[in-house]
Amino acid sequence: MLRILFLIALFNFPVSVHAWWDSGHQLVCDVAELHLSETAKLKLQDLLGGERKFAEGCVWPDTIKRDRPETGPWHYINLPPDELEVTASYCPEESCIMKAFYEQLAVLKNTSAPTELRKEALMFVGHFVGDIHQPFHVGNAEDRGANGYRVIMPSGRNQGMHAVWDGYIYNHALDTLRDDFNRVFFESFYTQAESLIYDQNIYAWATESRKIAMSDSVGYKDQSIKKIDRQYLDAHKQIVIDRLALASARLTVLLNGVLSN
Repeated sequence: MLRILFLIALFNFPVSVHAWWDSGHQLVCDVAELHLSETAKLKLQDLLGGERKFAEGCVWPDTIKRDRPETGPWHYINLPPDELEVTASYCPEESCIMKAFYEQLAVLKNTSAPTELRKEALMFVGHFVGDIHQPFHVGNAEDRGANGYRVIMPSGRNQGMHAVWDGYIYNHALDTLRDDFNRVFFESFYTQAESLIYDQNIYAWATESRKIAMSDSVGYKDQSIKKIDRQYLDAHKQIVIDRLALASARLTVLLNGVLSN
């Protein structure tokens, strides 16, 4: 069955060239929806009410930050520079991504909650699963998750390292892999999906991202990298693909567990 789905996805799934915060989130949620059980898929579509696609809904939480500023801290968590393991003790009073994830997941599970709140919860959950797999959503407070760590891009532009991992590496993967992107992505998705069970331990997922962010090759730990070149983009594009694929696989299993009952 997985082999059949792989072939369907490989030849029919479109990929757009934008950044993680846009097409990356859409990719995670589109692929997750494709692999939902029929029961879960019907419940998801019923919650959305035909107003928008799930992939579009997964971008929505980024579009409301200005109107609903209290949701801003829901997208990340920051740790002390020497800490690798993410625990609840690092979540500030105004919230963090882990706290927001569990709150919205509880709303989604509550079939007695108002439909509009459950629809929002569905979109938040889809978005947060994508966010937590981006390494710099688990950064350091002193530089606002690597937004303040500035590097020079191949174009000469001065850019935050956060944006490098949000979009530049992903776009580089699309540009260099071209028609092979779908194959590489779905091979990663199915390989990682095979070993997954129902899991909502976002702390473990966050710790994975933190360890990637603080790994030597990324250059964040000592902020040793000042210029981003093609070699850096090439060296890290598979990591970005794997994180997006794993986010999508985990979201599939999570939503099947929540919506199939």
